[in-house]
Amino acid sequence: MIFTACVQAAPPTAPPPGPSSAPASPDIVEGRQPDGTIIRMYIRGDERINWMETEKGYTIAKDAQGYWRYVQKYEGKKPVLSEIPADKAPPEGLGKNIRPVLVK
Repeated sequence: MIFTACVQAAPPTAPPPGPSSAPASPDIVEGRQPDGTIIRMYIRGDERINWMETEKGYTIAKDAQGYWRYVQKYEGKKPVLSEIPADKAPPEGLGKNIRPVLVK
């Protein structure tokens, strides 16, 4: 006697999960200027797009010499930095929470 089994796959009840992203840690971290000055900052964004902000909400990024500087704006994901180091008062009129642009 031969038995034949027929198995039919059940249709999924929900679509498979798509790409997802996890938010950055809400904890404050410390960065150092080359002269040893400590800057307290937050990591913002997720794994696709991220940036750093001071405790007061000013966006900062490192320059080629390793100094944290204020971000004036972004050109795509590339920051345009001020001449003022982030351990000094921000430039007059600088906006807060400046974010990079997600380039697809």
